[in-house]
Amino acid sequence: MANLNKTECNCEGIYNVDTESCEAPAQGVDPCPSVWSAIAGWDWDAISSAGLEWGYGLGILKRPDSGLETAVYMLELEKQKRQSQMIIFGLILFAVVIVVALVLKRKKGKK
Repeated sequence: MANLNKTECNCEGIYNVDTESCEAPAQGVDPCPSVWSAIAGWDWDAISSAGLEWGYGLGILKRPDSGLETAVYMLELEKQKRQSQMIIFGLILFAVVIVVALVLKRKKGKK
């Protein structure tokens, strides 16, 4: 579905379906957000924490020894969070490359 804010309001307001009119956006609200602004709004800490739990569950990462000094434990945990974030980023990038390759292959096959 097209972004009605873009098609009906030229990205200058928020389209109200009920009144079929453009309304002024609230302070700080972008009527036509880009994909990059949506990605920037994600909670990357929660994503890396979830990736960390997946890494532990799949056996890719090993939980830090709980007997470590608190500062060392936290440093190791932060290192593992960065690793899991890179793993997730790599998997997303891999999936995008596969999708693009499949689309290009399909287009080439139709010609």
